[in-house]
Amino acid sequence: MANAHQAKGYAQDPHGWYREPPDAVDALFHAIDFGDALIWDPCCGTGNTLDVAKKHGFETIGSDIVERGARHRFYRSNFLLATKFPRHPSKPLSMVYNPPYNAPTGTTEQFILKALDVVPFERMAVLVPQNFLFGQERRGLIYTKTPPSHVCFLSKRPSMPPGAEVERLAAQGKDFKGGKVDFAWLVFTHGGPYRTEALWLDWEPPRTPSPRRIRPGSRSPSVSAASRKDA
Repeated sequence: MANAHQAKGYAQDPHGWYREPPDAVDALFHAIDFGDALIWDPCCGTGNTLDVAKKHGFETIGSDIVERGARHRFYRSNFLLATKFPRHPSKPLSMVYNPPYNAPTGTTEQFILKALDVVPFERMAVLVPQNFLFGQERRGLIYTKTPPSHVCFLSKRPSMPPGAEVERLAAQGKDFKGGKVDFAWLVFTHGGPYRTEALWLDWEPPRTPSPRRIRPGSRSPSVSAASRKDA
């Protein structure tokens, strides 16, 4: 599904860079509590996701294979080849990102599997098309091995144009609209395994932070039938 979220009439970005709307990121931070984490976007583009994280009071850092002027601490890196990751002396690390989709620079599956395998994150939230959730192959690769703690469905389709098109339209005083694909945030939480909780994220900005955000560890880990029987 290389271009499932690509707007008709626009060329595919060579690095799989598609810009998510800030409201989609804002909805995530209103629903999921990332505690006092350092928020890292490993494919940050111009820093769209990190801008929203900053507004929610998080310390941020971004990386990407191309520097696009993100207004945050930044280092150039190909995440799929990286062996070192951001650290903070007192804050846990959490990842929030909109990955490339079957681009030459890597696939969503590769990003998720690499992070699950080697990154010591507290939480990881990945923006994916909803049909990504239902592939049989991904069930074996990802969901069976490490069930997500939450799947956060967006209540409306976000516009996800190639990043360069957003900049071109902005220079003309225009906006990009017309999302054609449903998306969801796939959230993994350290610990578990978890019984995956489905959330419905509505977009009604501006909003004040909700006191009912889902907090880290709020879901009880799944328990095997044998251990339940012995309890």
